Amino acid sequence: MLYLSFSAPAKIEYITPSATYVSGSRVELQCSVEGDPPAYVTWINVTDGNILQNRTVNTSYVIPSVSSYHKGTYRCVVNNRCGKDSRDIKLIDIYRRFSRLWYPFTFFLIF
Repeated sequence: MLYLSFSAPAKIEYITPSATYVSGSRVELQCSVEGDPPAYVTWINVTDGNILQNRTVNTSYVIPSVSSYHKGTYRCVVNNRCGKDSRDIKLIDIYRRFSRLWYPFTFFLIF
């Protein structure tokens, strides 16, 4: 009996586009991957060099409450024994959420 097995290099199919976010919002950076055997996914903050996450299952990186601290470039690196791929995403600007407060103006006329 003959068994055939096929392998494919790790390849990023989709990554969240670079964007601007509102401070305090939840941000999910997605990196969809193909490859056989399954790829190992690493998220790196290129701006400061920190490795944020290493996984083989959930390929997204979540920032629960984004702030100006998170502004910068993030890299998704995928690899398996057949190959490696990487792509960058930028959190361009983080805007503060603000509320408009309308204060009624009262004019006093003094005679």
